[in-house]
Amino acid sequence: MKRNLLICLFSALAAAGCAERRAVIVREPVPVQGQVIIAQPPPPPVVETIGRPPSPSHVWISGYQEWNGKRYVWHRGYWARRPHERAVYVEGHYERRHGGWVWVPGVWR
Repeated sequence: MKRNLLICLFSALAAAGCAERRAVIVREPVPVQGQVIIAQPPPPPVVETIGRPPSPSHVWISGYQEWNGKRYVWHRGYWARRPHERAVYVEGHYERRHGGWVWVPGVWR
C-alpha cells in the first residue's frame, strides 16, 4: 500500500514537471569559475576607422579594452565572416559585478 502510494505520488510529480516549466530566479550573482573582477572601470573605447567590409557576409567586430592583470590594453576591431546567413553578433562588454568590472565576451546568435 505504502509503495503504491509512493509510485502514484512520484508519477504525479513527474507528470506535473513535464507539463509545466518554472522559472528560477537567482537573487544573488552566481560566481563563475575563472571570472576576473577588475577594481577599476575600463577606459572609453578607442575610435576606429572601420572602412568597407570585404564582402556582404562580413560583420565588424568592435575593438575592446582587455585587462592584462596590470592595466587595460586596446585590441583593435576586425571584420569577421558570419557563421551563417542570419547570424547576429552581440558585442562584448564590461558589466559591473561584485563591486568591480567583469568582461562579458561577444557571441554570435
